[in-house]
Amino acid sequence: MLRAYRIADGGLHDVEGDLDGAALREAQWIDLCDATDREKKLVTETLDIALSPLEDYEPFQVSSHFSATDKQLTLTGLLLVVRGNDEPHLLATTFIRAKNHLITISPGGGGDISALVKKFEKEFPHKSKHDDIFATLLDMIIDHLDTLLDDVGHDLDRINTGVFQHHVTAKQRRLLQDSPRRRNRQLEHVLTEIGPARKVLVKLRRSVLSFSRSRSTA
Repeated sequence: MLRAYRIADGGLHDVEGDLDGAALREAQWIDLCDATDREKKLVTETLDIALSPLEDYEPFQVSSHFSATDKQLTLTGLLLVVRGNDEPHLLATTFIRAKNHLITISPGGGGDISALVKKFEKEFPHKSKHDDIFATLLDMIIDHLDTLLDDVGHDLDRINTGVFQHHVTAKQRRLLQDSPRRRNRQLEHVLTEIGPARKVLVKLRRSVLSFSRSRSTA
């Protein structure tokens, strides 16, 4: 899907109507989420840029997924997406800065960069103190990651309370200590709950590392 946006009056606005070459040249941000070959061709020919193929992305070499030419700056970051009870996953998102345009490319899957912006849409006017939409998007990504980190922190606090039984009476703690069966059930429960938190933290770290270079170029 091809989408285009512009910044006006401190806010982000969709470019309405047919997204032809003229409309794309007027846009400040062009988003290609699970785009067709025809949409990609339109963007490359209109803006005279090269779209970095996500198929070449190497998950363990994300820090090196960066290139610069006299026409464009291209880099890829890993956006951490957690939806409900689904497994957390990293969405490879490519950012291309070319003249007065920002182009983002992602494979889709319900957690693309546009969906993230919609989530923080009310905050956009407060963040866009200048017309650099790339820096604004990175600020939103940081807020998104910070929210996920807070959620994991609350989960770990709850697990900690369950492990050390601070909320129960001394008698209840003695009953637990004297019962191997109860202790085993408690251990199983803790391991079941701590597993998802660990997955989020591992992928959160990779996401932060991937965007550290992106932020330094903003």
